[in-house]
Amino acid sequence: LIPKYGLEATLYLDSKTVTFEYDEQEHTQTCGEKVFRVFDRVIVQLTIDQSNLQHLKLQTKLVEPKIEGFSVPPSTPSETSDEPPLKKKKKT
Repeated sequence: LIPKYGLEATLYLDSKTVTFEYDEQEHTQTCGEKVFRVFDRVIVQLTIDQSNLQHLKLQTKLVEPKIEGFSVPPSTPSETSDEPPLKKKKKT
């Protein structure tokens, strides 16, 4: 769930460099020391896949928790801010 935008997205844990193991009993995904459970809080990066302009797709990539070879670095605030700059308050 991405409350800021009212979205629900899936983070796909497929990777050629990192192995995730699924535990059917506990319904968890494990990668090394990191254990992911349903609805765990994670930080993701949202981007639009523009490889096919007629069918744009929302991509989610893991930022935190950091998994070497799978996570992406956080983007800078200037890249992510689509909001106009805040106005200065008038001093009285």
